Amino acid sequence: MSDFNKISCYRCGILTDRDELIDIDDNLHCSSCVWHCNNCETPQSERYEVYVVADLNFCESCYGRYGDYCDHCNYTYDNRHTQFYRVNDVGSHYCSDCCSDNYNWCENCDEYYDDVCDNGCDDVSDSENRPDIYGIYDYSYKPEPQFYGSSDYHFGIELEMEIRGDIKPASTYINQQAGNFIYLKYDSSIGGSSGYSGFELVTHPATLEYFRDNKSLWVGLDKLRTDHNARSWDAISREGKSTCGLHIHISRSAFKSRSHLHRFMYLMYKNSREFMLLGGRSSHYASFKDVYAYDDYDKPYLSLLNKTELYPRTSSERYSAVNTNNTETIELRFFRGTLLPSGIMSALELSKSAVEYTRDITISDFKYGALSWEWFADYIRVNNGLYPNLYERIGRVNTLTLNSKQPINA
Repeated sequence: MSDFNKISCYRCGILTDRDELIDIDDNLHCSSCVWHCNNCETPQSERYEVYVVADLNFCESCYGRYGDYCDHCNYTYDNRHTQFYRVNDVGSHYCSDCCSDNYNWCENCDEYYDDVCDNGCDDVSDSENRPDIYGIYDYSYKPEPQFYGSSDYHFGIELEMEIRGDIKPASTYINQQAGNFIYLKYDSSIGGSSGYSGFELVTHPATLEYFRDNKSLWVGLDKLRTDHNARSWDAISREGKSTCGLHIHISRSAFKSRSHLHRFMYLMYKNSREFMLLGGRSSHYASFKDVYAYDDYDKPYLSLLNKTELYPRTSSERYSAVNTNNTETIELRFFRGTLLPSGIMSALELSKSAVEYTRDITISDFKYGALSWEWFADYIRVNNGLYPNLYERIGRVNTLTLNSKQPINA
């Protein structure tokens, strides 16, 4: 194209096609001289200051509305996601993490203090064991488990979700609706999308039957989606990746031996494509590649047999499709988050069916292909009454892609 059809960039002077220039304050800029606010996505000239909020680039307007600086850790947070407090009701402005790590909370006065309450109250508690004003606990919160339903083993779920706008109506509603069976926690990996914040819904351990009959939870999740601007399956990052997962915990008591756990994992790793499609998630937070990773000596550093053992591991090893780092549970991490009850039940049914299917498989069965996808799928079809939600979906596995906007657990 002739230079006669080009215009100089206001900032750098480089000749650029007119339709490729961006108008900022009535001045045309080339793309190299422009950055976009990660919150409002408005283009900004290079000459405008970048305000870093929670590791994202904000414009001056968004910074003024949402940026909050912690005087303790010297970090600027998004005040929609992080609560701030003053210690002893005066002085510095501290984020909730710094307060919970360094100060004490008085339940009576509803304030933080250096040591003990200035008003002489005795009820000063560790803040990580109490929810904030939104009814949400710190990520480190882990209460004593309460078991629901009678069985040799139980399941628990961790469901990540994002809320558009004010988070309090959603968190207040689901806490009231589901009661003591659940609690909410913050997770730094949730809520990075513009205008969204998030939390993780965690249940206490329960039997599959208890989950199936828990109408309060299912009604609550459905209304979060329809009435409270919540999303999970369709929470997508700017890079086009799913940001919310559904994790299923299974009691270790479900497995009668290391060999049983090995067969359980072999079924999933051997048929990782089908399990990823059924779960709807392909993520470095839920990798099926951990058993094929190599170290500097070009030798496998982790095998399925290694994963059946309880021994100290690095924290990064928990980011695998089947996480065996926990002392009390086995965690399945390859499910994409969903607010649809039938989708969550499908994930729970998949977890239980895999436990029961692999329980008594013999070496002879293995040689005949018992741990193939075809054999497992036939088992679900034969036992469709036990696993109705999974049965309805398992026949559609080969018609799906991981990027499908219509989830298999929809």
